[in-house]
Amino acid sequence: MCAVLSLVIRGFMMKLSLRMPVLLLVFLFTSGFVVATEIAFDPQEIPPLNERALLAHQQGDYRQAARLYQQLLPMVAQHFGEQSRERALILSSLADTQLSLRQYLQAEEYYQAALVILQAIADGRGQAIVLNGLASSLYLRRQYGKAEPLFKQALELLEQLPAPDVQNRLLVLDNLASLYKTIRRNNLAEEYQSRANLLRQVTQGPGQPADSQSR
Repeated sequence: MCAVLSLVIRGFMMKLSLRMPVLLLVFLFTSGFVVATEIAFDPQEIPPLNERALLAHQQGDYRQAARLYQQLLPMVAQHFGEQSRERALILSSLADTQLSLRQYLQAEEYYQAALVILQAIADGRGQAIVLNGLASSLYLRRQYGKAEPLFKQALELLEQLPAPDVQNRLLVLDNLASLYKTIRRNNLAEEYQSRANLLRQVTQGPGQPADSQSR
């Protein structure tokens, strides 16, 4: 099976409006009763914790990255809101770690949760990145018929952006080429690979090999 391109790790910088510690309610299930416990945290802890998670992922320590993203989720939800773009980014990054760990069903669950938020706030680029991740997971589970329309939807969203996102367009084009090569639809594989190579030539110049891909 052809390898799907490596996913782009997405960090984010946040301007925090709160400097006072925030009280976060954590519900503990003990002996059949729900107990609310208050945990104080400083919103200033969020950016460095996110950077630690990104670094762990980049270094291949996916389990540590997943633990850090899990730690971030309630903090980001409390500070930015359950339906915030920031929470969607953490969910998507957590999905990426699960994909790297080959926990495909968990990855898809997190991608779906992130996608709901990004659709609600009309973040086209964010939706495209998450759709590419979701399609990649389905591809790796050999669910090619389900992966194909998601890759195409991701590409369509990227092509509609007012500012070009060449890196992610190349990623999706290469993924489509890999998908069609895997299912032996060689004409379509060549079509999407040619589109990717042409985009590379146009944006990177003739000095860049047309078939160079970052897998």
